[in-house]
Amino acid sequence: PILGRDRELEGANRQFEQLARGRGSSGLVLGTQGSGKTRLLQQIALNARLRGACVVQLDAAEYERAYHCARALCRELMRAAPDLVQSVLPQYAAALGALLPELSSERTSLVDARDDDTVWQSRMQTALRDFVLEVSAQKPLVIVVDNLEHCERSSAVFIATLAQAARRHPLCVFAAVDTEHDAACASACDAMRSVSSLHTLEGLSESALHSWLEALFGEAGNLPRLTQALHAAAVGHPGRTRQLLVSMLHAGEIGFEHGSWALPLEPAKGVAACANEHSLGLRITRLSPDARRLAHALAMYRGALTPEACRSLCVDASDATLRTRLDELVARSVLSFNQRVYSFTNAVMRAVLVTEIEPDERARLRKQIGELILSRDAPEVSERLQAGVHLLE
Repeated sequence: PILGRDRELEGANRQFEQLARGRGSSGLVLGTQGSGKTRLLQQIALNARLRGACVVQLDAAEYERAYHCARALCRELMRAAPDLVQSVLPQYAAALGALLPELSSERTSLVDARDDDTVWQSRMQTALRDFVLEVSAQKPLVIVVDNLEHCERSSAVFIATLAQAARRHPLCVFAAVDTEHDAACASACDAMRSVSSLHTLEGLSESALHSWLEALFGEAGNLPRLTQALHAAAVGHPGRTRQLLVSMLHAGEIGFEHGSWALPLEPAKGVAACANEHSLGLRITRLSPDARRLAHALAMYRGALTPEACRSLCVDASDATLRTRLDELVARSVLSFNQRVYSFTNAVMRAVLVTEIEPDERARLRKQIGELILSRDAPEVSERLQAGVHLLE
């Protein structure tokens, strides 16, 4: 069960009650990395399914090219409700053919569209919106989007448009935004914020933190005192609390003896400093040379850190060696991994890595990244500009 988010879940459940009566809404979850945004969205999606709604979930961080996030949303909808979609789709097949080639016999693709082709953009946005709203008219629909701040402009505008239209249709749109990360399309995020119920995630209460730690360690000795110390050190932030626990485990302060957990009264000062985000450099210095070089390359790359992108940035290693280096970066809390895409644990970590790269190595990485972007199948205008910046700097 999810702990400490009763208020946010009650708010979402009220929105689902309205949805059952045919009136939709939107919700925006705001918080820092590690605050529990993804976990809350997962619970919201589960609750919606239990109420009989059709639910579509996706992570915007996995898509970086124009309309690819919108395409993934449509395909997830086709998988979640194939019968409903088949009854609606024929009237939109021609308009959505460039986005979903499997719907049209014409040889069209997104590559044919230009960023400045306003007529094409307008037609695509209208078709996407009307298609989703038509499906929602057949059955209440809930769309859940994580990491909206990473969403490229075309798809972000589409999602914001759905949020704006939701009140007049049986549709709920929920999204999460990292408040410490600059949005790829700030105007779309702002538009969604203006029409959404806002759920700002604060730190867990001490009682909620105690319940979480009790689920981990059982009724171990010193648990109440350790809960107090961890709550004071991390202000109830789930991600920072987890980081403290991992550091304590690695330092041997937490042990498992004779069938039960042995816990200290509080983290040692050195362990707490190691877990503190002001000491991120310490985590970097403990990396192996190979993992550190990979971290440098990933820090310079501004696209989605998919396994394929990591492979392209580490051409000198076998797949097994690359996985070992990535696993080390995750184990050292330099990266996190959500089964599909890697991300840096925070922006400060990325900045520290970039600043320590030597000028010659930085120039080499820029050239490599620029060539990687240009090697893609028909790179878009924005991608060619990004590659140009890398190659010219």
